[in-house]
Amino acid sequence: MNYFSKYRYAIWTIIVLVIIILTAVISSVVYDHHKTMMPERVGHFHNLIKTLPAELGFTPEQTVKLNEIHQDFEKVAQSLSKQMEDKQILIVEELSKPAPDTVVLTKLADEMGGIYIQLKHQSIQHILQMRGICNPGQIEKFNRLTRKLIGPAGPGPGIKMEHRDPGDYRKRY
Repeated sequence: MNYFSKYRYAIWTIIVLVIIILTAVISSVVYDHHKTMMPERVGHFHNLIKTLPAELGFTPEQTVKLNEIHQDFEKVAQSLSKQMEDKQILIVEELSKPAPDTVVLTKLADEMGGIYIQLKHQSIQHILQMRGICNPGQIEKFNRLTRKLIGPAGPGPGIKMEHRDPGDYRKRY
């Protein structure tokens, strides 16, 4: 029996795992580079938090509540970001070993993905909490501001857009 046909599945598994590892490393490099290029977007978010009370005509009580909500979110977001950084360090350390364990790398990548999901959920809750302190007259303007700031990532391949309003998102906002 031919060596390659006998071990075909093992070889393909190794190839897939190497691709996953390379993707993780490339993502890390891009993420680190993107982090240095993101101050503008992060600055926009912090500016939104600072200017939101004036733009929406918040009462002093709404402004205090907004600051409390944002401070709580920042604590959680920083903790989750630190956890992701720690996982990333473990991935890099494992990749630096003479014989990296792909099971460990896969587990670390899965854990990091889970933390990222938690961060996204917290971000969504943060926006909903901020929206929750708005009165009915402020909600539409709040929605426009957050759409401009966040914007959709756009549909992925194969996603039908029948459920969306016709027209280009950027033209509408």
